Amino acid sequence: MTRAAFAAAPPRPEVTNSGFHRFMLGKFEITVILDGMRTFDGPHPTFGADQSADEVASLMNANFLPSDRMIGQFNRSW
Repeated sequence: MTRAAFAAAPPRPEVTNSGFHRFMLGKFEITVILDGMRTFDGPHPTFGADQSADEVASLMNANFLPSDRMIGQFNRSW
């Protein structure tokens, strides 16, 4: 039963889907599935730990991103 499911894999779509992404790695096709998202405080010190909080906030603001909240994504690969 499992072997039949793998044999019947759907063709790769031409339009991207925000819930999954497929790509080739050599002869292997990898599928990454979005498994969830979580909002948390940040980005400093999770990212930019070697910089001051003000420098990270300045970089976020310069790129039109909030400096006090972040969205983290959780992915699975097969």
